[in-house]
Amino acid sequence: HTWPKEYFGGDNAYPMYSDLHHLFATDGWINNKHASYPYGKVNNASYTSSNGTKLGTGNTYPGYSDKIFEPIDAYKGDFARAYFYMSTRYQGEDASWQNWEMANGAELTPSAITLLLQWHHNDPVSQKEINRNIEVYALQGNRNPFIDYPQFADCIWGTGDCTALSIIDKNIANELIIYPNPAEEILDVRCEKLDIQKINIFDMLGKTYNYQSTILDSHHSTINVQPLNTGNYIIKITTNKGVINQLFSKN
Repeated sequence: HTWPKEYFGGDNAYPMYSDLHHLFATDGWINNKHASYPYGKVNNASYTSSNGTKLGTGNTYPGYSDKIFEPIDAYKGDFARAYFYMSTRYQGEDASWQNWEMANGAELTPSAITLLLQWHHNDPVSQKEINRNIEVYALQGNRNPFIDYPQFADCIWGTGDCTALSIIDKNIANELIIYPNPAEEILDVRCEKLDIQKINIFDMLGKTYNYQSTILDSHHSTINVQPLNTGNYIIKITTNKGVINQLFSKN
């Protein structure tokens, strides 16, 4: 458990105890070292594993002098997005959760937010994380939105602007059809009851991609996605009645 189980109720606290979005395979010895210590930047290590995981002290949490745990760089962003997920997924369902250095109930503390946003930016979403999110969805039926839409973290806890990701009325959004999804060469975009004014494609980090498209009419376009790398992307369709965002995959 990246979020220590004792802070949300222990072995019998479901669904938190079995929520795969914050459960990661780990070495048992290292897991014991982590215990329930908060994550942070270790300045004085009392233990360092062979791959660089650290346990020691630091200044992440003002007034806190006990040990903190620092994972390797390759997982810092993963764990940050797991915490963002836990904080939003269980907001309002955390009356029995304990307060600790990283959170009051499910609400992240200011010190934790500063740390986790830094990790989130320095270790962006990787393909392994995307694949894991897909597999967890297949088993558990929900996704970690901070993997699909990393921008959400800054919109909620930072200074980001989520205006471009706002979704129009669900009934209107349902008029959009994109296929095939996943796509390999051509992505067909069809919106029969809306006029398509502009199409943007950007990756999970917000990078915009140029593309070649064929506009068949105001309701129908085809896009050449062959140059895109394999992975997940967001297609943003600006229409005469608002903006629709949808996730698609490139094989």
